[in-house]
Amino acid sequence: MEGGTPASMAIVSGKGGSGKTIVSTVMAATVLDASPVILMDADIGTAGLTYYLASDHVRNIRTGLSDVCTYSADQGPGARVPLSMVQRALQPVKGYDRLWFYGIGDHRKLVRLQDRVDIGSLIAETIDHLSGLGALLVDCRGGIDEDSLAVCRVVDDIALVTEPDITAYQATRHLVDVLSDHDLAHKLRGFFLNKVFQNPSQIRARGTTEFGCQFLAAIPHDIEVMRSFFIGDIPAPSSSFSTHVREGCSRLYPEVVNAPSGRVWAFHEYDRTTISDPDGIRGGNLAAIVILQMFVYQVLLWGIDGSLVGRTEGLQFWLYAITAVFGVAGSSARLRVGLGRAAGKYFELLLGLLSPRRRARRRALR
Repeated sequence: MEGGTPASMAIVSGKGGSGKTIVSTVMAATVLDASPVILMDADIGTAGLTYYLASDHVRNIRTGLSDVCTYSADQGPGARVPLSMVQRALQPVKGYDRLWFYGIGDHRKLVRLQDRVDIGSLIAETIDHLSGLGALLVDCRGGIDEDSLAVCRVVDDIALVTEPDITAYQATRHLVDVLSDHDLAHKLRGFFLNKVFQNPSQIRARGTTEFGCQFLAAIPHDIEVMRSFFIGDIPAPSSSFSTHVREGCSRLYPEVVNAPSGRVWAFHEYDRTTISDPDGIRGGNLAAIVILQMFVYQVLLWGIDGSLVGRTEGLQFWLYAITAVFGVAGSSARLRVGLGRAAGKYFELLLGLLSPRRRARRRALR
């Protein structure tokens, strides 16, 4: 997409499960501003993107690359695939006016045809047709094989998606080595770190050197995004996931992709994404304590026999309101973390004021 013109890009990863499929989808659906944008599934092994969008976003997953392979098998070697056949398999993605999808098609038929046709060359030919119709993003298979190499040979750019764990990192290094062996490393434009749950400073520095391309973005580990993927939802443009993907794309293509309007996390904030986050635990405990106290107060106000003690009708309303507020805060992970962080700051300030050394310093300043 250099200079604002449509381009083709392969999204690759060293191993399966890195999240490249949902990264590719968010890039196409909520980030890239070209019109139209075509999202292509080239994962012959699992057809992950095809099945992901099948639940709610495309009308028919039995048409696509399998039609191209069937045509080639029927016509014999050397028969060029007609552009009209490729265009017929393009489908609009529901809810996104400028987004089109080109899928695997009949997955079982495609698997049966693998021994009769050169799928890699047919994928390349299909990409050649599609790249003239708009900005093209190709979701490749996890790992590297001949089909993925065929994709990488014909696209303009390649982006990596990796996780911060050692297995994914080493698999990505192997992928980069293979690309280099096939004289394709010059197409690498950058790497996304996905599912990040701790400060990514070190892996960013190592990756930039060992992958030989720029760091694009660290995408926080997000349980809600994993849930969205499992049920076939595309994360909203305002989500934290989409915000960080946009951050990476704005580094890839600064001429055509604006920086995100949402907040991008500072590196030290990633240490707070684990389930055992002390702020989240503190916030959850605080919410539980407050709710328990409100229950005790209400029992005391109403008395054992259920009659209101004294003239406390107005106070009863506030007890209900406080209980509701802390109930909501306790049920939301983000609110728990915020509540715990605020409580931590308060206790730090209180302890500082009560500290003998702090009091002595304050007296000396007076």
